[in-house]
Amino acid sequence: MRKTKPLLYILHLLIFSILLTGCAHTPLKEMFYGSWDQSFSMYTDDLNALLETPMHGDVGLEVSLKATQHYHNNGTYSGEGEFIFRIKSANSDIPLRFFIKDTGKWSLHNNGSRLVETSSGGSLTPADTFTEQFLAFQPELTAIFGSFKPIKGEKNTANILSISSTEMEIQEEESKITLTMTRQ
Repeated sequence: MRKTKPLLYILHLLIFSILLTGCAHTPLKEMFYGSWDQSFSMYTDDLNALLETPMHGDVGLEVSLKATQHYHNNGTYSGEGEFIFRIKSANSDIPLRFFIKDTGKWSLHNNGSRLVETSSGGSLTPADTFTEQFLAFQPELTAIFGSFKPIKGEKNTANILSISSTEMEIQEEESKITLTMTRQ
């Protein structure tokens, strides 16, 4: 009987340490699994820093996005949301609304510090009649807005600034836009 008590004590200690170690660390890749909401807005001054030809004069632009990104455990993703391009001047405020959808594959690189998404394709479609009609009368804008459509094979790389069970912050490598995403 005496030998079983120390053996039981060691066994309990071993089980406790295994459980503690297993609960304390979730692999980084598994932290991505699930649905993440994101939203951001950019205004004329911020956009001018990204544009080859900055906007001048009385016209301003606001770009906003509300979207949900789903990271699946098989290495694929899907996302959908609404882009709003708001053209502002002293006399008008023109909101152009679009639905955007994208699917593809995702992977982590550089020891989990970089997220790479490769698009399988997607769509960008007017979300309302006003946007459809506006683009019909301004065909040169159709090409500009068409450039926001997800392109098959296009890669988007982001640096992972932080991630927890409820929030993720990433910075897109090319544009330097920082996004905060919250788990659904």
